[in-house]
Amino acid sequence: MKRWLVSILILVVPLGLWAQEGTGTVRGIVQDAKGPLAGVTVQVSGTGRGVVTDAEGKYSLPLTAGIRYSLRFRFVGYRSQSLPISVEEGITYTLDVTMLENTLVLRAVEIEGTLENDRESPSLYRLDPAAAQAVPTPFQEFNRILVTLPGVVAPSELSSAYSVRGGSYDENLVYVNDMPVYRPFLIRAGQQEGLSFINSDLVGGIEFSAGGWEPRYGDKLSSVLNITYRRPTEFRAAASAGLLGATAQVEGKIGKRVSYLAGIRHKRAQYLLNTLPT
Repeated sequence: MKRWLVSILILVVPLGLWAQEGTGTVRGIVQDAKGPLAGVTVQVSGTGRGVVTDAEGKYSLPLTAGIRYSLRFRFVGYRSQSLPISVEEGITYTLDVTMLENTLVLRAVEIEGTLENDRESPSLYRLDPAAAQAVPTPFQEFNRILVTLPGVVAPSELSSAYSVRGGSYDENLVYVNDMPVYRPFLIRAGQQEGLSFINSDLVGGIEFSAGGWEPRYGDKLSSVLNITYRRPTEFRAAASAGLLGATAQVEGKIGKRVSYLAGIRHKRAQYLLNTLPT
């Protein structure tokens, strides 16, 4: 008798547990003011369970009976909604939801910037005027510093002319304080070995571009050289002399608006050229 009683208890207890885990179903249609919405997420809050509405806005979700749930409806551009629900075993409940659009008023965004006219090209070189004085040349010629740049060559040590990427010497545009200078190498007089018109003692800035310069620099094919003479702030004077020539310069400022800058040079190549074989 005892054996049969134990067997009955074992069979009845699991049946009771199974009955408590019965399920019900909640279903419905999710829509907005225009009609059904497809792709709305219907999720049981606090769990990873959920479904997505189909093309007609319909959904169906089985839930364990006897438990109170919160269903959360989410869709991009609409306000999320959370609705409480509980189901009984074997019963299907209908829960239709109307989603409301989520209107956000964004603050205005202002972007400010400054347009700079001196936009640099990749081939623009800014050179130190002091470096021009340090380049070893027979006459301390200013243009010899350009020969140290890629693609720039000079016909000889005694010439002030130069060419860029195989071009001619007259294909190079030269500016002084943003003003174009024509025939800067004295080619008209046949004096390629003469001094350049640029006085390296007075230079304050050097810009050289071998391509891709701004349209304001004209239509030369090879390069642009822009020389800026320095602005005097106080009185200064200097002079130098040697066997191959002499230089002198003076600068100063008068009042707050007037300044002056002047220089003079003389070259004499006789002592150097007489040493060459003829």
